[in-house]
Amino acid sequence: MPSNKRNNPCLGKRLATQQSGKPSIQKWIIYSAKTGGGDGRQGAASPPTVERPTYFCRWTGSARKEALERLQAAVVRNCLANTLDAKLLTSVTQHNTVRAMMRNAAYFNLTLDLLREEILSPFNLAGPAILDLATLPPSLRPTALQRQIVHHPWIDLCPVASLRDAMLLSAGLYDEDELCHDLFAGSASDSEQQVGMVVWGDSWDPSAYEMSRAIICKWRWLFAGCSDLLQSTNHWRLKRNEELIGSSPADDAL
Repeated sequence: MPSNKRNNPCLGKRLATQQSGKPSIQKWIIYSAKTGGGDGRQGAASPPTVERPTYFCRWTGSARKEALERLQAAVVRNCLANTLDAKLLTSVTQHNTVRAMMRNAAYFNLTLDLLREEILSPFNLAGPAILDLATLPPSLRPTALQRQIVHHPWIDLCPVASLRDAMLLSAGLYDEDELCHDLFAGSASDSEQQVGMVVWGDSWDPSAYEMSRAIICKWRWLFAGCSDLLQSTNHWRLKRNEELIGSSPADDAL
């Protein structure tokens, strides 16, 4: 299997490498106040912030909710002051992507806190069906693999069936936390300023999803069979008159 961590020219976002007894893991650097309580909240007299590497997807549901509420408040303040800050763009995009996954989770009666638990997909549970498939958007209904392979329900939230199957077939070959983080927090270069996954329409619509060039480059071996995902990505890039992914020599492996 081609490595998804080496020879990747797309990664330019500031990364920290965490050394442990296991192979090194790259993690996104976020900022938190260095307070005695260690809760990450920053007051008026807080000391300078310090860099603390963590995975976005490891945050608790309440922590994500607080972060989204702070972001909403910042956007409102900027709008009222008529001083829109370009630095907020990436965070707003991330906000929309997380909201889309929350909407999809609601179809399965799941919350962000439940998704942090070691639970089984409803498609893997024995006994009476706890979901009426007729109530699910067609794009979120299970594939044959989702019924056959035991998995965590976070995979079920993706409306792109080919990507769901790719993740199931490659189970154990990738770090789920790392992939989740790259999708929602991004692995793009500083010049792109993109999160890994952007949602331009309804949360259940596969054609509304766009992947950044960086995440496709990094996870090319996983996305190799997801031609529909590449097609929707290029659809949105074309609207911005950006170079299509797969149209340059550097993309030959995609």
